[in-house]
Amino acid sequence: MKIILSLICFAAGLILAGIEILLPGFGLPGISAIVACLLGTYFLMAALGGAAGLLVSLLLLLLCAAVLVFFARMAVNGKFRNGKLFLNDQDLEKKENGSSAMVGLEGTAVTDLHPSGIAEIVGKRVSVVTQGEFIAAGNKIVVSSAEGSKIIVRISD
Repeated sequence: MKIILSLICFAAGLILAGIEILLPGFGLPGISAIVACLLGTYFLMAALGGAAGLLVSLLLLLLCAAVLVFFARMAVNGKFRNGKLFLNDQDLEKKENGSSAMVGLEGTAVTDLHPSGIAEIVGKRVSVVTQGEFIAAGNKIVVSSAEGSKIIVRISD
């Protein structure tokens, strides 16, 4: 029973370490992965004895490390980049070009802009920011500039 429990702990540690790779930071998944692997080692040592349990634990940890390295390399080499998890250079260019193409277009403030809010420009709701001034909802606005994905507007003349 302790062997099954130790394998469950190692599997949970592997899954949590994978989550930590995909969402970096030394947070709850990373700490939980370490704790789960340590518990797995403890249960294996209790079930198989000191030296044998430690040897099997080390082998399982090496296997876990190999699997994590494999998935980390897949993430770095772009195997996961076609999904929504990672933003690639083309997506960034498209986003930036889309914002800069809006310069000069007119729209309407959907919410109060103090200084940020939502506006409707060319029939599309977008998050915008003013240059510090308050613009009430319903006023006509014009896009004065775009910096990356930030769209800066002013009140229309």
